Amino acid sequence: IGSNESFHSVSDREQTVRDMGKSLQGEANLLFRGNSLLTQALDFHMRRLGKEYLDEVLSEKIIEINALNPDCEVDPSRISHSEDVSKNWNLLISLTTDVWKSISGSATRCPGELRQILKYIRAVAEDRYGDFLRTVAYTSVSGFLFLRFFCPALLNPKLFGLLRDHPQPKAQRTLTLIAKSLQALANLSNFGQKEAWMEPMNRFLTGHRQGVKDFIDEICAVPAERNTFALPASYSTPI
Repeated sequence: IGSNESFHSVSDREQTVRDMGKSLQGEANLLFRGNSLLTQALDFHMRRLGKEYLDEVLSEKIIEINALNPDCEVDPSRISHSEDVSKNWNLLISLTTDVWKSISGSATRCPGELRQILKYIRAVAEDRYGDFLRTVAYTSVSGFLFLRFFCPALLNPKLFGLLRDHPQPKAQRTLTLIAKSLQALANLSNFGQKEAWMEPMNRFLTGHRQGVKDFIDEICAVPAERNTFALPASYSTPI
């Protein structure tokens, strides 16, 4: 790419660069979305290392939502025309905001070893894809932290030890919608034609986009030198 000698013309070189950029951008958008040996290993490591952190950040909110068992259904195909959808939307956005605030204020409490790993992933991803997709500095980290840690815990709190039993039906649906919204926030994206009924959530996503960037920046803001971190009990003591 750096030499013009291997191309018949400048336009051939430019086209090759554009094709490579398009390929790398598409690759970056799918980064860490699949189940590779790396992603599965880090999934397991995050669940062990971050058990206390996850409990501290999400447990109280999930218990409150389960006790409230709120009706936050906003999908037109799941509700009757007589229901007040605007009321459901207001409640859903309010609960989503509460959960997000609990997460966004927790960066410094994230286990140090996990922060070091996320910082390294960010650096490597940014080095490879940063010239073609600027948001990769954030989506590379959120691909693990939200897609594989926070959101799965919201979707299945019993599996993550945050509830003794499965949530009540309405609470489960509310947690699903919150997880869907937070994943879109972490992806720095909006809801569009594919899920047009979720578009009212875009107001929340737009309003907190800088907040999620700040959160990921803070998570990755650990000293360059290797530190010795005190491991939480769930990690240092075999379960």
